Amino acid sequence: MTSTTKSPKQLRDMCLFLSSQLESNFPLDDQQRIFLARVFRAIGEGEDPRVVFGQSRNSGERELVETTTEKIGAVIHSIAMDLAIARREGRSSRISATIKAHLDFANRMMGYNVNQPLVITEEKIRRWWDNPKYKRYKNPYRDTLDVAL
Repeated sequence: MTSTTKSPKQLRDMCLFLSSQLESNFPLDDQQRIFLARVFRAIGEGEDPRVVFGQSRNSGERELVETTTEKIGAVIHSIAMDLAIARREGRSSRISATIKAHLDFANRMMGYNVNQPLVITEEKIRRWWDNPKYKRYKNPYRDTLDVAL
């Protein structure tokens, strides 16, 4: 069961989330049952559990790339949430103003000190927002298996 849409960190987080649901006797939804069935089937058919659970990386894969993607995703998701809240409340909110309001948050997420000059700029966040690689983070609503944020 190799996953093309989930990072190793997301797979690990999903497993932790599901284990807590199972331990507390909280019922699983269909999507969660399907995920577990695929994991168990892959292991039963001989796939390496370390690969199935995202514990190993391929040659050349770095943890830094995974972590950076998740941080960028958090910034984009936060912007999407603010835009959705503004729409729900009937306020008009422009993407440029919302991005500007998230500059400090983006710089802190990426590990830059608030007292430093801004390293992450409005233009950079706009490039992230427009990049199809991060499209899934634009959804302000998350499903039960998307817990990596």
